[in-house]
Amino acid sequence: MIVFKDVFNDQEIFSDGIPYVLKDDLYYEIEGKMTSEVTDIPESAIGGNASAEVADETSEASSVSGINFVLANRLEKIDLTKKEFQSYIKVYMKKLLGYLEENSPDRVSVFKKGASAMVPKILNTFKDWDFYMGESKDSTCLLVLVNFREDGITPFGIVWKDGVNQEKY
Repeated sequence: MIVFKDVFNDQEIFSDGIPYVLKDDLYYEIEGKMTSEVTDIPESAIGGNASAEVADETSEASSVSGINFVLANRLEKIDLTKKEFQSYIKVYMKKLLGYLEENSPDRVSVFKKGASAMVPKILNTFKDWDFYMGESKDSTCLLVLVNFREDGITPFGIVWKDGVNQEKY
């Protein structure tokens, strides 16, 4: 299994257990799907048996619905205005470029060229995007951008290729 982790805080962002493709040598597009996870805790799991005195004593099931890769990696949705996103992306791109200059100088021009074309596309469709971050809630770390396909049902995520490291398990 390959896990993709944020280069700045080692937070797991997604894994190869969910379909993804590399687009334009710039970003990974993660193919998501809506899912529900039901959590039913049987009484035997918590060391109890049904009471003979209370006949209707049962454990309650709970469920969480959402996008599979968001749930699997405990990503948290954050609300950003367009102005806040512009501020974030400016700081993040500068930070990521510094990282690339130190660690992958051959990627700098590819990233600059691709990001300078991609960011305006995101800003032009800003209202269609949702933003997720890892549990660390580090405001300068990688954000996963999530949108829906034309069918309005199928979610997909975008993650900068250079913003993640691959770790093989």
